[in-house]
Amino acid sequence: MNKQTKLIVCAVALAVAITTGARADQAADATATNAVATTTGQPTGKPEGHEATPPATKDWSVTLGGDYFSEYIFRGVNVSSSTALLAPSAIAKYKGFAASYYGYYSDGSGKHNRWYEETDLSLDYTKTFVNDKLSVTGGGVYYLYPDGNSGIDTWELYGKASWACYLNPYIGLNWDIDSGAGPSGLKGGYGVVGITHSYDLTAALKMKDGQTLAIVPMAQLGIDFGWTSKQTQSNIDWNDVLLGVSVPYYIMPSLCVHAGIQVSIALNSLCDINQHNDLIGNVGVSYSF
Repeated sequence: MNKQTKLIVCAVALAVAITTGARADQAADATATNAVATTTGQPTGKPEGHEATPPATKDWSVTLGGDYFSEYIFRGVNVSSSTALLAPSAIAKYKGFAASYYGYYSDGSGKHNRWYEETDLSLDYTKTFVNDKLSVTGGGVYYLYPDGNSGIDTWELYGKASWACYLNPYIGLNWDIDSGAGPSGLKGGYGVVGITHSYDLTAALKMKDGQTLAIVPMAQLGIDFGWTSKQTQSNIDWNDVLLGVSVPYYIMPSLCVHAGIQVSIALNSLCDINQHNDLIGNVGVSYSF
């Protein structure tokens, strides 16, 4: 794919995500409200699975999960040197607050040894508006590398807004605060614009009470604000396009197993640092109580 074609793809994805934000007919609202699969609430740009759905009557929930990824692609950058990744997680929620832990462990990309390890700790708050159609989240994430070799400890502030309709468009931005931990070696940000929808197959498959199955496609455009490439420090550039589909199967409302596949398409900023397209597969499980 040449540069002109990539720019056209990005422009179309951006236009679709923005223009669909105003679409909210009755059927779309029902689909968004009853969506089977929910994203984990991770800061933008991290591998995502699906968390089990906590009981609606509770103000709080705790979800424990684990995922296996074929490789660790973070904002289009191949972090794990094309080796598999184990990603345990824990998420605690109380009303609009959420605190999370995500671990990333892989054999093959340490700077001074083969082992890679990363711990992400985040805290954020989500507020809804416009009859719960608009969700706005703000928070921070701390990236910790316990072995001292896999990366530079750093933290980012992030924000995300999403609109509940058929395509559920969202927009988000992460910004590095204290150090230049990205590939560019300089402080910068990474933004996303995306769409996603959950197709509930439960009734069509005549599944047992308490069980649900869905197919969840998504498309996301990544925008580099100087985090990826030094060449974008004075101007914004396209970073990547992420296309994917996941299949969450809820054995019961509190227990979910899932599988998915994603394609990461490298655009201008990633090409500047010799990153290429990648295909990522994952399987995982989560339990909520």
